[in-house]
Amino acid sequence: MIDYKKKAVILQCGACKDVIQSQYRRHFAACHCGQVYTDGGDDYIRIGAEPGAEYAVLKEFGVQGEQEDIF
Repeated sequence: MIDYKKKAVILQCGACKDVIQSQYRRHFAACHCGQVYTDGGDDYIRIGAEPGAEYAVLKEFGVQGEQEDIF
């Protein structure tokens, strides 16, 4: 097993002020107005927004994890 750091992020939409965080892999989380979203939990980070939408990254942090050997 190899230890490595994963990352996670918490966002706030500039329009509706919703605070969002993806909780796990393939968990698509969008704000109420649909202008900002994130995906990936602590497995990967994907952030998206409608053109011209504003958002703030409230927190970005590392999470200790393990990666299994595949060979």
